[in-house]
Amino acid sequence: MSPQKRRSLDDAMAASFVYGDDVPTQDISNLEISAPEPLPLAEPEAIPKRRTKSRPADPLTTVNIKIPRSAQRWLQDTAQQVRENNPKPVPPAQRVYPQHLIQAAVTLLQAQDVDWDSVRNVDDLRDRLNL
Repeated sequence: MSPQKRRSLDDAMAASFVYGDDVPTQDISNLEISAPEPLPLAEPEAIPKRRTKSRPADPLTTVNIKIPRSAQRWLQDTAQQVRENNPKPVPPAQRVYPQHLIQAAVTLLQAQDVDWDSVRNVDDLRDRLNL
């Protein structure tokens, strides 16, 4: 059989399948029609909740500050000392760096009982903090 005849035979078979040329007809005048049976109610399955990445409550932002070189060295040395205080290796997320000391200082300032509306300058703040 040639490829062209095979193709046309395949097309004819597909057409008869799609259009139902070879399907015998049935007499449906005698069929009884009844109401469909109600489907049993299935209990809803517990849908597992998607786990989302935990997001920090307050996103971090970059702050450029000018501090004396001696204060920068002190922050670096103190953070290094805190890291060295651990006898075992610490995961990166738990290591202390200078920015963590600054964050702790901000928290410490927030915890102080200072009337921030009455503070006029840095010297006034130092007096109120007894520094």
